[in-house]
Amino acid sequence: MKQVKIGDEVLYVPYNGSQKTAIVVNIEICRIGEKYGNSVSSCDIDQHNNGTITFDNHHWCYFDQVKQVITK
Repeated sequence: MKQVKIGDEVLYVPYNGSQKTAIVVNIEICRIGEKYGNSVSSCDIDQHNNGTITFDNHHWCYFDQVKQVITK
């Protein structure tokens, strides 16, 4: 179970294959192949197969690109 909420730091893998960390600023549950959907403040991304996360570094990713939620 990967529970993620706004303000969490996550480790994700963009399409270039590198690993990056960033702070979550928006979470949206979307339809397949879409970027925009219903905004939520937290989500179990293992239970939803379609969605996007926007980061403080102005990048975004799909739920399946998130590898770890970093706890501090």
